[in-house]
Amino acid sequence: MASFDFIDASSRSYAFIWKERGYLARVAIPVLFVKIACLLCVFVLGLQEQYARQGFILMPSYILEAVFVVGLIRYALYREAIFIWGKVVPVPPTDKKYEPYNGVMSRKQCVQGGIVMYVLLTVIFLGFTAIAYKSTNGGMNVDMLEISAESSETVAAAAPVEGNGLTSLINAAVLFVVIAVFVWVFRLFWLYIPIAMGCSLRGFLNRISGIQSSIFMIATSLICFLPLVVFFMIGMQVFSGIFVEGSAGNILVRSILEGVAGLAIISVQVVAMTYGFVEILSDDKNSK
Repeated sequence: MASFDFIDASSRSYAFIWKERGYLARVAIPVLFVKIACLLCVFVLGLQEQYARQGFILMPSYILEAVFVVGLIRYALYREAIFIWGKVVPVPPTDKKYEPYNGVMSRKQCVQGGIVMYVLLTVIFLGFTAIAYKSTNGGMNVDMLEISAESSETVAAAAPVEGNGLTSLINAAVLFVVIAVFVWVFRLFWLYIPIAMGCSLRGFLNRISGIQSSIFMIATSLICFLPLVVFFMIGMQVFSGIFVEGSAGNILVRSILEGVAGLAIISVQVVAMTYGFVEILSDDKNSK
C-alpha cells in the first residue's frame, strides 16, 4: 500500500510557502484580485448558500486559481517560473539545486492537463456539495413541517413508535457507506497533481489503489487546513467587530479574508501533497 510521511510533507510545505512567500505573493496578486471580486459578487447577490449559482460566478477565479496551483506544483518541484496573467514571473535566485523536468510529456501538456483536471474536479466537487446541501436542507424543511403539524394537533396519549431501532440501524449503515465512499474518493480530488508533475496517471492510480493512501491524504489535508482555518477565523472575528454586519465594509473584509485564506490553504495543501506523492513514487521506483 502507498504511504508517506504526512507530518514531514506538511511541515516541509509550511516551510516552503513561508520561505517563498515573497515570490508567491507577487504571483498570487492577480489570482486574489479576481477571487475577491467574484466573492464580492457572491456576497452582494446573497448566494452564500446556493452552491450551484455560486460556482458559475466563481468560475473565473477557479480557472485562474488552477493556473496558479499548477504553476506552484512545477515551481516547488522543478523551480520553474510561474506563468500568470499573461506573463512569466521571474524566479528569484536560490542556493538549492533543483533537478530539471525530464518526463515523457512536454511541460505544456503537463500544465494544460493539470489546469483542465483541476477545474473539472472543482466543478464535480461543487456539484456534489450543491446536491448534498439541497438534500440536507430539504430534509430539514420536511422535518420542520412535520414538527409544526404535530404541534398543532392535540394528542391524548403518546403512541408507541415502532421501528425506531431499524431506522437507526439503516441511518447508521447509510452514514458508514457515505464515509467509506468519501474516504475512497478523496484521493481522486488530487489527480491534477500527478498530471502537473508529468507522471503517468494510470501508474499513479495503481500506486495509490489501497485505502491507506486516502487516509494519509486526509491526514495531510487536515494538518494543512486546521491551523490556517483557526488563524483566519480569529482574524475574521477581529475584523467583523469593526463593521456592522451586512455593511459594505463587512462584506469587503470578509471577501478579502476568505480569498486570502482559501488561496493560502490550497497552496499549503498542494505543496504538501506534491511532496507526499514524490515520496510515494520514489518508493515505488526504489522497490523495483
